[in-house]
Formats: sequence, C-alpha cells, structure tokens
Amino acid sequence: MSRHDEAARERAREALRRLRRDLAGQGLDADACSRPRCIIEPLQGGKLDSWCGFRLPDREGPNLYRWVAWPPPRGAARTEESP
Repeated sequence: MSRHDEAARERAREALRRLRRDLAGQGLDADACSRPRCIIEPLQGGKLDSWCGFRLPDREGPNLYRWVAWPPPRGAARTEESP
C-alpha cells in the first residue's frame, strides 16, 4: 500500500476497528493476541532453515519458556522445551 494512498490507509484502519469490535463482541482482547515468531537460521553451503512458533511462559515446567510450533504439524500442538 502506498503511503500516499490515504483512501487505502483509511480502509485498513476501518478494517482494523471492525476486527477489534468483533473480538470485543466475543469477549476477547486484541492486545492479548500474539503473533508467531519466525526464525531463519543460516546453514553451511548457503542453505537456510526456518521455523515459526510461539514462545510462551512455562508456568508448570522447569524452564522459563516453552516453544509451540506454528502451524502445529497435523493439527496437534508440538512443544519443545527451551534451554
């Protein structure tokens, strides 16, 4: 979107307001939503490895955080312990 296209910017703002209203109507807080973090790791030979997921507080385990893959493989959440 061009930064000079004010009409497009206003449409995006209105869409965001509408989505926030929809979340509030469902009892959800938009600020409580989180986005996955994507990590790109350089490998030897000029190759790359990447993965996405959520780093969540691990309140019940021995680690400070746990990693939940996104999207979960085959519809089931996969978690990995943080170092």
